[in-house]
Amino acid sequence: MVGGYIWMKMIDRGEFKTVPKKEGVYFLWSKDVLLYIGRGLNLKERIRQHLFPPTLWYALVDPDEIDKISFQETKEGRRYEDMEKALLLNLITKNNGMHNWYKSKVLRDSIDIDKAIKGVIDAF
Repeated sequence: MVGGYIWMKMIDRGEFKTVPKKEGVYFLWSKDVLLYIGRGLNLKERIRQHLFPPTLWYALVDPDEIDKISFQETKEGRRYEDMEKALLLNLITKNNGMHNWYKSKVLRDSIDIDKAIKGVIDAF
């Protein structure tokens, strides 16, 4: 169930200024659809780049589609790149280029996104 996280806070896009300036992974959502998984040394700055890109052609995700954001700081000694890679191997998003969104509808509909994200993050 998207948005039912106890372990990871889901915020509205207007609250992005509350995101910490720490490294970790983040999730961009639109109406309970996972649009994108990303990573950054500074979560706040990286998410700001998605919400307010210098030009639309630069955007990996249409900024107008994003209505919710969630994130997970990386625990000390853990690499945020590895966490992002593990998440992308286990989840299908609309905008991460390595997945074919349309052909994967059956798989996408059968995944408990909440459980999958939590499982990967707990492993770190």
